[in-house]
Amino acid sequence: MLESLSSQTLKPSEIIIVDQNDDTRIDELLSSYKLDCSIKHLHHSEMRGLSNGRNAGWEQATGDFVLFADDDCWYPTDFLEKGLCILQNVKADIICGRAADDSGRSINGRFEGMPQWVNRSNIWTTQIEWVVLFRRVTLQLTEGYAAHIGIGAASPWQSAEGQEITLNALSKGAKIYYDPNWYGHHAEMPTQAPTPQIIKKAAGYARGMGYVLGKNNYPYTSLLKWSGRPLIGACLHAIGLNWARSRYYRTIAANRMRGYFEGRKSEAA
Repeated sequence: MLESLSSQTLKPSEIIIVDQNDDTRIDELLSSYKLDCSIKHLHHSEMRGLSNGRNAGWEQATGDFVLFADDDCWYPTDFLEKGLCILQNVKADIICGRAADDSGRSINGRFEGMPQWVNRSNIWTTQIEWVVLFRRVTLQLTEGYAAHIGIGAASPWQSAEGQEITLNALSKGAKIYYDPNWYGHHAEMPTQAPTPQIIKKAAGYARGMGYVLGKNNYPYTSLLKWSGRPLIGACLHAIGLNWARSRYYRTIAANRMRGYFEGRKSEAA
């Protein structure tokens, strides 16, 4: 991630690293990098959770635009320049892109094929958190990420914090635009032969998605759509005797349903 940011045609004005490790490994890493921008290293070993970390970071930001890079992603050299150009050309408050491998093929999710404005219907296929560029004033409007959602949170809802904050922004009148030509890179999640660890991670991700669907009053037809697809996949892989992939998809379907009703319950409370 640091190497790809250092090679950008448009240099970031600052990099803020929120370090939740109990040791000094990040100090040692940063000592080997010389970047043409300021680096703020915030060490919060008592803090846990990706959403907490992002909030701690953007509250220290001084720039007008904020990107939340993943610690193990990397970006094309024109990524920041292209993103800022899209945002300003369409006059959006937030722009979103997709995850891709080095060839440009979409990975780690389903993404729309055409540029479009983001709404409640397509918000699930038009973003991934580390390819989203915010105007800082829009982040202030939303008051940041929901700390109880996302990887590392104390809750079982380990994903969809990105959709939660953008749904929040939409409800406050923000304009959000998606362009599939703007993308970053990441390792692809190995789902062809999922291990027990991958299945466990998928359960937390699915439960988080279901929770945000329910919390934001999506209808039961949305639950049917997002739980029905993996349930069909589970059946097809069972027929093909691929028990690991069948379990993987069955886990996703079950946890999306579970999270949905938890989200409904929390909203009613």
